Amino acid sequence: MKRRLLLPVLFLFAILGGSFLSADDSLTLDQTRTLAVAHSKTLQKLLLSVDSALVDEKIQSFTRLPSITATAGANAAVPQPSVLNALGVSAGVTVAQTVYDGGRSTILSAIDSLSTSIAREKARAQYLGVQAAADAAFFTAVTAAASVDAAQSDLDDARANQALAQARMETGTLARSELLKAEAETAAKETALVQAQGRRSVSERTLASLIGLSLPLKLESFESAADEGLVRRFASLTEPQIDALATNLRGAAEKYSPTIVQASLASRQARSAVDLAKAGTLPSLNASWSSSVGLAGGNGTWSSALSLGLSLPLDVWTTQANVDSKMLAVRQADLDQEESKRTLELEIEASVFDIISAARAVLSSQKALDYAQSHSQSVQERYRLSSASLSDLSDAELLVSTNRTALITARSQFLTGISSLRTLAGLETDDLLIAIIP
Repeated sequence: MKRRLLLPVLFLFAILGGSFLSADDSLTLDQTRTLAVAHSKTLQKLLLSVDSALVDEKIQSFTRLPSITATAGANAAVPQPSVLNALGVSAGVTVAQTVYDGGRSTILSAIDSLSTSIAREKARAQYLGVQAAADAAFFTAVTAAASVDAAQSDLDDARANQALAQARMETGTLARSELLKAEAETAAKETALVQAQGRRSVSERTLASLIGLSLPLKLESFESAADEGLVRRFASLTEPQIDALATNLRGAAEKYSPTIVQASLASRQARSAVDLAKAGTLPSLNASWSSSVGLAGGNGTWSSALSLGLSLPLDVWTTQANVDSKMLAVRQADLDQEESKRTLELEIEASVFDIISAARAVLSSQKALDYAQSHSQSVQERYRLSSASLSDLSDAELLVSTNRTALITARSQFLTGISSLRTLAGLETDDLLIAIIP
């Protein structure tokens, strides 16, 4: 994540926000991610932490420079026969430089550099986390919208059935109890539609709050979000290709996952802390030069001195205890790194199988829905000809509704799987994920 280039663009997008979207434009997943990142206060705070770490690095680098101190003073001695004899002034400058500190400053610089890298990875982890949250909110809203469309379709079918039942009852070919059943089914579908609209309203409000846009939101279609070609690509993967995909994702995670990278940096930082503790047994050599001038009683004086100081710590038992403590921290950091890697690998493998399953479920659900719709049309035609009962028609349309819901669920799971795989591998765009699919 190149902050210097990324943030100005994101903040401009955040400020202008909806002006990028005309009334006829649909909000896409990429736009949702960009707006969510730009509006994340937590991410902005972590980016400030990166700036703070960089300042700490700069401060540490200054410790290698000489320390320069200027002094000035004035005094008056009383009583004196004249003002000239009473007054005295002096000025001086002292330059001190550590010649050798046992490598402590170099190690501290390395530790500060690692701290900056860790701060960057924390910010990057939040960046990916914000994208994942945006994905979840977007998919929830898109799924809710699709559910509303499905509920509306079910209601339209129920109303059509009720109208047919009314017509048949008027011609004396249908009992009134059958009409009452059709009316009850219509009322149930109306209730289902109201509930679906409520869920859509909540999901859209949640999404709008996350990205900073006002309602109403127009979202891209479910079919556009769940690209059919990508679905088929995942669904067609063979067992060797699935294993290769998991391997590619694990390799990407080792390079790009903030979790793995942070654990590795923490391990390196712990080892640097051991080196710093060991440096406590080494001597330090300091040099200083001072020069001063003074004026008192009308007479001027000048002095200059160069001094060297060598210090050697003798409490080796304290140093050794400090080293032992830091070594234990190294072991802990190594264990954390191993556990993070193991856990992430398991999560990647589970997500791979989940998305393969979801992709295949999308295709099978679509096929089942097509068959159910054809069957429903056939039964509806038979119902018009009085060769099928209202129960037969209701069962056929229930089959359509069930398979339509299964398709919506499968598409939602597939989209969520894409987001999960990308986040686990530490990849910032879907294109980077697609590029490693066998």
